[in-house]
Amino acid sequence: SPFSHLQVEESENEWSVPHCFTIYAAQKTIVVAASTRLEKEKWMQDLNAAIQAAKTIGDSPPVLLGGPVYTRTPSEF
Repeated sequence: SPFSHLQVEESENEWSVPHCFTIYAAQKTIVVAASTRLEKEKWMQDLNAAIQAAKTIGDSPPVLLGGPVYTRTPSEF
């Protein structure tokens, strides 16, 4: 699963951008910023949960429970 190779890290100090975090993939590094601190924390929690699920499940596709949480997605900069 591509999710099992992702890493998510807080990166506000590195970029001096409010509510931002970094997603490290195999070939890419993506820095995104959420609208609020709470939204950022929720994104990081959900991504880390998906990563852990992918590592546990192996090659099976992840099953995400519940409805959509956000009305907006993080903005790339």
